[in-house]
Amino acid sequence: MTAERGWAAAASDQDLDRSLSYMADDATMLPPAGGSVVGKAAIRDFIATAFATPGFSVHWEPLEAVVADGGDFAYTQARSVYTVRAPDGTLQTLHAKGVAIWRKEPDGSWRCIIDIWNEAPPPADAPGP
Repeated sequence: MTAERGWAAAASDQDLDRSLSYMADDATMLPPAGGSVVGKAAIRDFIATAFATPGFSVHWEPLEAVVADGGDFAYTQARSVYTVRAPDGTLQTLHAKGVAIWRKEPDGSWRCIIDIWNEAPPPADAPGP
């Protein structure tokens, strides 16, 4: 949960290098309605493009972390809120749910190796319009 929370804070701050520090070199992102983004260089480009988009923001809250018995893999579940540009140029808020798979690296740090998310209805405790 510490790594997930750190990554969420880095993304919320739109800190590209700090965000990437939570991703393994061989990571894959699986964004909604898009192709796979494979490897840290491609992920850097993907995130940099998002951060550079006027009005873009992302905030997520980790809900749960489960660590494998061997202690070297884990998954987290989170819910998130994105502000993005709609095709007509207006800002829209999207709610999402996601799962990240984490690997414990030889230095003891946790790095995300798979990140997947998709749209979801707003949670029941989300503020109304």
